[in-house]
Amino acid sequence: MYDLISEFNKKNEASYRPIFDLFYKQIFLYCYRILGDRDEAEDVAIGVFSAMFSGKYRDFADLPSFKSFIYKVAKNNALNLVKLNKRRALRYSKQQLESIEFETAEHQLIKEELIKEMLRKIEELPADCRRIFKMIHLEEMKPIDIARILNISVSTVYVQNMRGLQSLKLKMKH
Repeated sequence: MYDLISEFNKKNEASYRPIFDLFYKQIFLYCYRILGDRDEAEDVAIGVFSAMFSGKYRDFADLPSFKSFIYKVAKNNALNLVKLNKRRALRYSKQQLESIEFETAEHQLIKEELIKEMLRKIEELPADCRRIFKMIHLEEMKPIDIARILNISVSTVYVQNMRGLQSLKLKMKH
């Protein structure tokens, strides 16, 4: 193994594949434990080896020092990604909060009027269609449960719901 590290230190590309094969799975699993996401762990692990093989790091005394170093690089890169993901999530949350805060009273009134209009239009649907539509969309029931309660087939529930949706689309356009 000393020869492998010695060849790596000399920038011998023939040493890269055996080193990758020896450590990739371990580094990937280590990153996965930190990140909890397979794709991100894979990206970080590949990035570690890309950095190692780029010539940026050299002069390792032996295999244990090399192994220790790549684990440190993997840990730092994974933790940096965790921080980045947290910043992104925080930024996204702030944007969502700002968009909610900037909703004006006028927007709220328009939304309320649209909801009232939609409820009026739902009441204009044929009785069976209206009943099924309300059960699905207002009571949030599952089609299979509705079928059992009304003693009809699930496909009938889907058909009635689709008819209701189509009818509401047409009615709301006018």
